[in-house]
Amino acid sequence: MEYGLQMYSVRDITQDDLAGAVAKVAKIGYKLIEFAGFFGHSAQEVTAMLEENGFVLRRRSESDRRAVEVYPTQKAEETLSAVRAVYRSWREKLFYDLTSEERDRLESLLERLARRAEDIQ
Repeated sequence: MEYGLQMYSVRDITQDDLAGAVAKVAKIGYKLIEFAGFFGHSAQEVTAMLEENGFVLRRRSESDRRAVEVYPTQKAEETLSAVRAVYRSWREKLFYDLTSEERDRLESLLERLARRAEDIQ
């Protein structure tokens, strides 16, 4: 089973050097990462990093030459598929003995806590 890392959990190093943090995480062996914000980087900078690592392709829009369109690569699609599989597996293991009502209530409470945590920062 492959494991992923939320970059927020290493935010102390990510805030100062996002590209370096991604490289360190990859060197450790993580193949899946999740961003929760851009850590002060512009969307263009993050898109460039994703392109450099083979996750997206950028193309000039044919209908509006001022616009750039961003498309996921096969690597991104495969990564998304792997992330979804890991999510489903963990969800099944964590919730296997909860009723659907208990699952819904738990998810609702966790979402409230997550919103509260965002407000506290």
